[in-house]
Amino acid sequence: MALIEWVDRIKLLPGVRPVLEQRYERFFATAADHQLFRGIYGSFEEATRSAPNTKPVGYDDPGPAEMYRGRLDQVFPTDYPPLFWLSKLLANARSLFDFGGHVGVKYYAYSRYLEFPPNLQWTVCDVPAVARAGAELARERSARGLTFVTDFGSASGNDILFCCGSLQYVETPLEKLLGGLRDLPKHVIVSSTPLGDGPSFVTLNSIGTAFCPYSVRQRTELVRGMQRLGYEVEDEWEHPGKTCIIPFHPRESLMSYRGAYFRSAR
Repeated sequence: MALIEWVDRIKLLPGVRPVLEQRYERFFATAADHQLFRGIYGSFEEATRSAPNTKPVGYDDPGPAEMYRGRLDQVFPTDYPPLFWLSKLLANARSLFDFGGHVGVKYYAYSRYLEFPPNLQWTVCDVPAVARAGAELARERSARGLTFVTDFGSASGNDILFCCGSLQYVETPLEKLLGGLRDLPKHVIVSSTPLGDGPSFVTLNSIGTAFCPYSVRQRTELVRGMQRLGYEVEDEWEHPGKTCIIPFHPRESLMSYRGAYFRSAR
């Protein structure tokens, strides 16, 4: 990581940048214990084509499916805004749709701090490899009310849609996904999401076990899209400890992530 910080802070001399880019490319292609970003692209397809051949592309693979097992019973500073709103919403909720919730990481962590209603149905939607691993873990842990699906259409009719650190891995914007549902969720909580003030773009993320196209969206684009669906912004917050540093692209890099709670006005 020292190389990344150095590249973005010095004034590069003629001929130096290509050398540093080659060094970073080798590091990016092989690093296993870092969250890394590389490049600016116009689409998921373009980012995917640029990926090194040293690791799989995407989360639908056994390696990514085994990630985050050590976080099942932990909460982090970024969890407190959604925990606050869920503490208010769950009492009157029967269903929560956890989009990109991996193996149920937040279900297990939040159950230590929130009182889930006895009849709450917590549905995690993720790619098939992750959903299979999550269903197996739920059986091992006898997790009550926790189920797994792979289709976002199952979000229709749920009381709460929860998107924590997942929207950046999905090419289709949230408002377009919601627009395809017959019955919109009453509440939408978006957290740990890279939302910037500039134009939206795609970068390539190394998660250690795989490479993933990664969407960085313009905040106002998301908000306006949600408002067109009849949602109001009830609250917004920042996650200043979470960054998206893209070497050689300081203008596009983010020094914090964002979150929001949208409430249906209909």
